[in-house]
Amino acid sequence: MMDSFDHVTLQCRLKALKAEVQAFKSGEKYRQIKLLHQKDIHAYGRKVQKLQAELSRVHSNAIDIRDQWFQIFEDMQKEYDRKLEELRKANQELEKRALKAECQRDEALGKITVLRRQLYEAASELEDEKGRNLKLRAQMNRDYENSSMPSSKTIKKKKISNSREKTGRKPGGQPGHGGMGEKSRFPPGLWSGWRRRRKRWRIRISGKHQKP
Repeated sequence: MMDSFDHVTLQCRLKALKAEVQAFKSGEKYRQIKLLHQKDIHAYGRKVQKLQAELSRVHSNAIDIRDQWFQIFEDMQKEYDRKLEELRKANQELEKRALKAECQRDEALGKITVLRRQLYEAASELEDEKGRNLKLRAQMNRDYENSSMPSSKTIKKKKISNSREKTGRKPGGQPGHGGMGEKSRFPPGLWSGWRRRRKRWRIRISGKHQKP
C-alpha cells in the first residue's frame, strides 16, 4: 500500500505537471523558451564577434610580421648582392694587378738578362783593354837600355819644366835621405813573370846538359 508521503509527493508532481501543461497551452512557456533562446543567440553572437575581431587582429599581425620578414629578407638580399659585386670588382682589380705585376716581372727579368749580357761584354772589353794597355805600356817603356832597340829610335820624351822654387841646395840626394832607388821600366808583374820563365828555361837547359 502507498503511504501518505508518496501520496503527497505524487500530488505535488501532478500539480506541477498540470501547471506546466497549462503554461504550454497558454503559450507563456513558449515565450519564456524563445526569450531564453534569443538571449543565448545574442550571447553566442557577441562571442563570435569577439572571436572574429581577435582573428582579424591576429591575421593583421601575421601579415605585418610577414611583410617585415619579407622586407628584412629583401634588405639582406640587396646587401648580399652589393657585397658580392664589391668582391667581384675587387677580385677583378687584383687579377689586373697580378697580371700587371707578372708583366713587370717578366720585363724586369728581360732587362736583367740584357744588363748581365752587357756587363759580361763590358767586362770582356775591359779585360781586352787591360791587355792592350799592358802591352802598350810595355812597348812605351822599351828603349835602347832594356831592349834591342837602337838608341836612335828611342822616343824622346818632352822635358818637363821644373816649377819648384830654388833653395840653393846642391842637386842630388840630400844628407840623411835614404834614397828611392831606380824604378823599373816594366809594368808591375811583368818583370817577375819574365824572371820565372827565365828560371824555368835555365832548369830545362841544365837538365838537358846533365843527361848521359
